Amino acid sequence: MTAVYFDTIYELEIFGITDFSVPTDAIVEQILTALPNARNILQPSGENSPTPATSRARFDIHAGPGGLSGQLDRITTWTQTHLGRAAFLPAADPSDIAAAQQYSGNRWPQDLLDLFSRINGSELPILPEHDLLSLDRSNDIRQLWLDITTDLRQRHPEMAADFDPEVLGAMPAGTPAGIYLPQFVPIADRDGATLVVDTRPGDLHGCITEYTAEGSDDDGPLWTSLAAMLTNLADSLETGTEFLRDRPSAVAGELIWEQAR
Repeated sequence: MTAVYFDTIYELEIFGITDFSVPTDAIVEQILTALPNARNILQPSGENSPTPATSRARFDIHAGPGGLSGQLDRITTWTQTHLGRAAFLPAADPSDIAAAQQYSGNRWPQDLLDLFSRINGSELPILPEHDLLSLDRSNDIRQLWLDITTDLRQRHPEMAADFDPEVLGAMPAGTPAGIYLPQFVPIADRDGATLVVDTRPGDLHGCITEYTAEGSDDDGPLWTSLAAMLTNLADSLETGTEFLRDRPSAVAGELIWEQAR
């Protein structure tokens, strides 16, 4: 049994969410049954039109020198120096990366291809509020969210027309969708909150958004790209400044994140 937190309001006891032997449909059914107001996830806002995409992200950070690879190197240098271990697990197999991109049906930004070509998740709490995903786990989380969205649309057909994945998937990246789209590729997840790369076209192609069961993607993009997110993370580790809502420190060879005050 695993406690899954959706937003700060609901704590759901979900059996098997971290157990690969438990069928996905069984996990989906538990989540849909347990959510006290699942229908609200498909509740249209305003005039049933998505909020237009913004040209900015919450964190106005540009990718540092060396792009994504340069930031991975900075993070690895920090963990080796302060923790005595590598930051990331070895790269995913190129054929698995190609298969995952084909499976998603979308053109991935180069940053996302480069990410899995360099690393395949992490055993460290390298992010304060999410766990960095392997390629296989990314595929699993993506399918879980898609199954939940499909079930919700089937259970509430009166809402489904306002949340058409084909219509929302054609909108520019960064446009809040209100549902999980096939164009969202998970890179990190913890307890029902998932950081996704938005692979829809547009100026923000490749931006990073947090998708949650309670708030979907309503808050819009956090960073304009994976490289920008990792620049923010590398800066935080090197200087002890905030990343999201937490500050890092190295204590007895462990990475500790504490909420900033």
